[in-house]
Formats: sequence, C-alpha cells, structure tokens
Amino acid sequence: MVIRHCPSQTPTWSNYPDYLFSPKQMTLSNRVRLHLARWDQKLSHLRLYKLLRAQPRLLVLTTLCCLIVVFFASLPGSYIDAATSHINQLGVNTTALEGFSGYDALHDFFDGESAVVPEASKFVFINNKYPTPKVYSEILKEKTPEEFVAMPMDQRCQMYFEKLYQTDPDWTIHDLESGYPYNGYIFDTKDRFFEDRLNDFKKELEKEGITDEETINKLVEERNMKYQWENTYAKARQESYDSETAMSNWATHLRVFSQCYLEETMNSEQQARVNSFDEKLTCQEHEKRLFKFLTMRLPKYVRWNSEELHELPKIQNYIDNVTYTTEPTAQPGLCFMRELKNAYNGKGIAITAADKHVGELSSLILVLRAINNTLPIQIIHRGDLSEESQKALTLVSRSTSLHLERIPSFQKYIQTYFQDVRDLDIETIFPPQEIWYVDISDAVSPDDKRFITYGNKLLTLLFASFEDTVVIDTDTVPFVDITKYILESSVYKDLGAFFFKDRMLYDRMTGPEMTYFYKLLPTRLDSAFFDIPELTNHTLNNRFFGEKYKHVQESGMVAINKKRHIRSTLFINILQMWHATTTRVHGDKELFWLGFSIAGDEDYYMNKYGVGAVGSLNPNSNRLLGDETDERRSKLRSHMLCTTHPAHLSGLDDHTLLWMNSGFITCKRENEAENDIKMDLYKNIFASAEKLKETYVGPLKIEAVLVPPPQERVINNDLGEPSSGWDVMFGCGGYLYCAYDRIGGSDDPFYMGTLVEYDDKQIVLYDYLGEIWVYYDKVIRD
Repeated sequence: MVIRHCPSQTPTWSNYPDYLFSPKQMTLSNRVRLHLARWDQKLSHLRLYKLLRAQPRLLVLTTLCCLIVVFFASLPGSYIDAATSHINQLGVNTTALEGFSGYDALHDFFDGESAVVPEASKFVFINNKYPTPKVYSEILKEKTPEEFVAMPMDQRCQMYFEKLYQTDPDWTIHDLESGYPYNGYIFDTKDRFFEDRLNDFKKELEKEGITDEETINKLVEERNMKYQWENTYAKARQESYDSETAMSNWATHLRVFSQCYLEETMNSEQQARVNSFDEKLTCQEHEKRLFKFLTMRLPKYVRWNSEELHELPKIQNYIDNVTYTTEPTAQPGLCFMRELKNAYNGKGIAITAADKHVGELSSLILVLRAINNTLPIQIIHRGDLSEESQKALTLVSRSTSLHLERIPSFQKYIQTYFQDVRDLDIETIFPPQEIWYVDISDAVSPDDKRFITYGNKLLTLLFASFEDTVVIDTDTVPFVDITKYILESSVYKDLGAFFFKDRMLYDRMTGPEMTYFYKLLPTRLDSAFFDIPELTNHTLNNRFFGEKYKHVQESGMVAINKKRHIRSTLFINILQMWHATTTRVHGDKELFWLGFSIAGDEDYYMNKYGVGAVGSLNPNSNRLLGDETDERRSKLRSHMLCTTHPAHLSGLDDHTLLWMNSGFITCKRENEAENDIKMDLYKNIFASAEKLKETYVGPLKIEAVLVPPPQERVINNDLGEPSSGWDVMFGCGGYLYCAYDRIGGSDDPFYMGTLVEYDDKQIVLYDYLGEIWVYYDKVIRD
C-alpha cells in the first residue's frame, strides 16, 4: 500500500474540530488571536491583502477608516454598547456569556416591544431583525428571565405550553401548503420577479395586437403597473417572511417538547408532575400537533421466517439465528415518542426499499455476507415491497446453496484470505443474515405527501427498531466490518453519531438561503430557559454556516444512536415536511447534520475527509493529448483519477476505504459509451465503443482512492496541471468526475490532496466484492 498524505489533511490548528477550541475553554485574548489567525489565513490569498500587509502604515490607516465607517453605521440600531456598559456596572461575570460570541448578533431575538428586561437582569438582549419566539415573549411579560429559570423544569414546561395554547389554541406544525404561502427565492430575485410580471403583461398586450416596446412602456406608466407589481412583491415577500417566522416558532416548540417529554432532564417527581398535566398539556396531545404525518401506531415487523410482531423486537434474541420469539415491548400509551425511544434496542442496519430495488438490494446483501456482516438488517417499506420480493431477498440473505464458484475471482480470493484454513464451509465465508421486513404503512398518515422517495429514508431512521441504527442506501457498497469501523470506533462511542462529508464542491448558498437556516437554530433563550445546548464554532464555522458552501454531507451511510439523539432524530424528519428546506438542499443529504444543529445537538463525528474518487489512476500517457510533444506531459506532478463512484476514506487511520456509493457497476448508463468513446479520456485505451461498453457494465476496478483539495482552491497555470481538485467530465451521462491530488503543480499543502494506492491483497478483495455485486444473479440462480 502506498499512501501519499496531503499535509493539508493532517491535523493542524485550523483542521482540528472546533469543539477543541470551545470559547468556554479559552481566554478572551486567545480567542481573539485564534479568530485573527483564521482571518489572516483566509485573506492571505487576496492580492490586495498581501499589498496591505507589505505596507504596515497603509494597513493601519485602512483598518481605522473601516472601523470608523462600521461604528457610525451601527449607531442607529445597536444596543450592544449600552448592554456591555450595563453589565460592567452590575459587575456581572461575563464568562458565562462568552460562548455566544459570534452568535449573538444572529440569534438573540428580541422584538423590543412586549418583553421587559429588568435593570438587574444578567440576560443581555440585542435588538435584531429577527423576532423573539412568540411564546418566550409571552412568558417574559409575566416573568423576568431569572424568575423563569429559577422555576423547576416541570413548571417551566407547563408555563411554556400554557402560553402556547393561550396565544395559538389551534397550533400545529404545518407542511407550508396549508395556509402558509412560501416562496423562498423571492428574497433574492426581485429583479426576476419584476421581469416575469413585465413578460406576463407583454403577453396580455400581445393578445390585443400591441407589441411595440415604446407603446408597452407607455402603458406600464399609464396603468401604474410598477406600483401594482411592487405591492404584489411586497405582499409575497411578507408572506414568505411570516412563514419563516412560523417555522422558527415550530422549531422552538419541538425543542421544548423534547426537553420536557423525551429527554432525561427532570427527576422522577418532576416527571410525574409532567405526566399528570391536564388533558390539553399531555404529551399525547402535543404529538398530534407536532407529528401530523404519523398515526401514532407502530409498524409491522416481519422476520425472515414469517414471524410477525406489532411491537419492536428485542433484537438480541435473534442475532444468533435463534428461532424463538421476543418478549413483547410495551405498546405506546401516553407518549408515543417516549415509548418508541425507550423500546429502541440493539444495533443494526436499516435500508429503505421497494420492488424496484430488489436487484440492487440483492447485490448489497451478498456483499454484506461476503464481508462477514454480523449486524441484523431491517428492510423498511410502505407496502411497496411485495411478498414475492421479500421471499427473493430472504433467499439471497439466508441460502447456503449458492454458486460462489461462478465468480471469476472466487478461487483467488479463497487462496489469498483463507490459505491456512482447512475446513471451509459456506457459513464461514458467507454467513446468512438476520433480516427483517418492516412495513410502516400503518405508522404513516395516508394523507402524507412529503415522505416519498428520499423522505422514506428518514422514516427508516425513525422506525428501525435499533438503538444504534446504521442507515444505508441500496447502492451503498461497504468494504469493511461496519461494527468494527463505525459502531465500535472511538468517535462513535464518544458522540453517538458518525457522518461523512460530501464532495467539496464550489456551489454556494445565497444570503437569504443562509438567513432561513439561521432562523431555525436554537437561541440563547432556548439555552437559558430549557438547557438546550448552545451552538459553537463546530457548527457556526463549518463549511455550510461558516463558508456558505452548499454541499456538506453525503448520506449514503449514517450511524446514529437514537436514544441519545432522539431530539435530533425527530428534527431530521420534521425538516422533510418543509419545502423551504428541501428545495435548498439536494435530497436528504444535509438533513441529518442540519437536524442535529437545529436541535442544538453537536455530538456527531463528521469524517475528516471529503468524498474521494475511487478506481484506477489515469495514466499520464492519456493526458494532454492535444500537446504535440511530451514536454509538459513528462513533467506532470499531479495524479488523476476519474470515476462515477464517490468513496470515503477513513479519517481515523488515513488509509482504510470504508464504503462507496453508486453500486459497483462501472457506469450505470452503458449506452453512453457511443458518445463517451469520443472523449480524450478514453483515447488510446479502448479500441471501440463496444469495448468501452463492456467495461461500463462490468465491476469497477479499484486500485486507489484519491481525495482532492476543495474545488474552490484554484491555481490557473499553463503547465498542463489541473487548476482545481474536481472536474466534471460529462461522461457516463454526466456522472463522471475526475479528481486530482495536486493543484497547479504546487507544493503548498493548501493545494494538495491525499492519494492511497492499495496492495495486491487488498485489490483481490475489491475484485471479489465487485464481481459478487455485478454478477449476483449467477450466484443465486440454480
């Protein structure tokens, strides 16, 4: 194995997790130094900044001018200085407030109208454009912050929900299509809005035979159309703003509900009082309003041997393939979510599937058998996985009459990995799997329209019976023992959640898009009033919130301890209800870590490496084919790897290939070979389109994984070296990406990635798994 490790990927102060630099653990001066160093690193690539650094006097003068402008610009609406002075006069210890640095200006919401903050209050409120959560404003009319916080938790819970019902007797979490009009793009598309209205107006005039631009402009003025459009725009913008405010309030309701009814935040006496609240304030009543997409009934769990349960199975009873039944778990009573949380048990894999996924799922199950998976598997469906499909999957999962000898690499695999084992049997090298089928049809409202396609995967997380749930897609290919490398990893044991980064592409979020997500995050009042943890730089300085890049997480595999993260698990599902969220992210990818963040939960590990390209390195002889000589080609310092498969390199040991997405077939769009053969990438490699197509339908050859630097790091050059880490090549129907481990031929670690090349023994395993995936029907067919 050859590992070329990028210095930029090694742990430096800028790459350590931000929680290691928690503001609570640092002095003010060290925090200032840290932030200055970070800004210096970010700005060091700008020419103007380099010029200013070279002229200290000019830098000082420019800085002073900027500070003066900022000072005067902030005077009209700021209470920060007055608040700071007030704290100093009171002699309040500000250490407890330091954790909110860099977060206050966005998340201390105070509408400045109804809530009265007493002079002696240690709580600092900063006037801001975002309103205070409505119920908190009502509470602060009657209680000072100190008085409210001094109340026992059960009384705080009671007062919160009493105020909620008083201010909004019919409150519920909506899906935005029931009385909450929303157009998230209206905040940054005003010009486009007016352009569309003008075009509509022109079409109406065209019906009257009016097409002259001068006449049209005159009619726009005469009919005062711009004024009408301005009013229409203002109304639509206000409606969308009000809908965002409503979602922010709903997020607060769910956070408080979880703290009051699901989390272990009270002693037994307080919890008993919560359970005895009057009928309107019961957990059951709140659940009807919070989770309208659920029926509050459990799914049906069917084991491979047709054993059927209408409660969550005690999975420990089944992991050794024992055929006796489980002890029934308690059916949900007064609080469905609490009973569901308490019933979660064991560890396992959960997969969403329907009849159309049976072929791909069969390949996945065979690969799980090949890597000796010992985790039970639950296949979650909504009545769209027929009994015939279930029987076929049971055969794939359980049969010991398989034809592994039909796999070309089988003998070589056995000789390489089992040469010292004398008595081999099928259950040793290909153990049967403990498989269940979970029909959630009865658990989900028949009126639900949101949890389709990607959304079903989120319900899979909720209703899989495992406490430690590993959700994987049907086209996910695991290469390692998931128990050992994920669930028993030190980071998972510590944090209870294991996530993976996406490709680090340049796509950015707009300002209004970011504002929407900021509004959903917990406020300081959430932290002070209900002990919901405040967010730190771990979230606020990440690639999404800190740098406004759109792609953060790849969700082909996620592992979550749901008992520990029940609040986050619920938020992951709630976010799917709001198209304000789903239209701003791709599929379900970002909903997992965002659900954690909006819940106020930062206890998750995000793998150190972004997505890498997996396959075989492209030979330099097939690069720069437009060059007449080898002068530039012979001097190339970068490596190039082109693939349709995103892969994940372990950030814990820097060499283990954990899993990849998109199955194992080299290209799922084999008919694109006719077009792709014309690409320079395939010249000198394939003699014809037919040869390329043969490669496309076969298993991917894995010899290396290459993790490039982020795409926004660019060095334009005439050396023939790549200018950025990722290129979209438009091969395989647009799914082909090329990755490079060095940008512009640079030796600067900032512009370098990580390349791992695997030895012959490891390649034998990858060949074996690839052939099992692609030729699965040969293995199971008589």
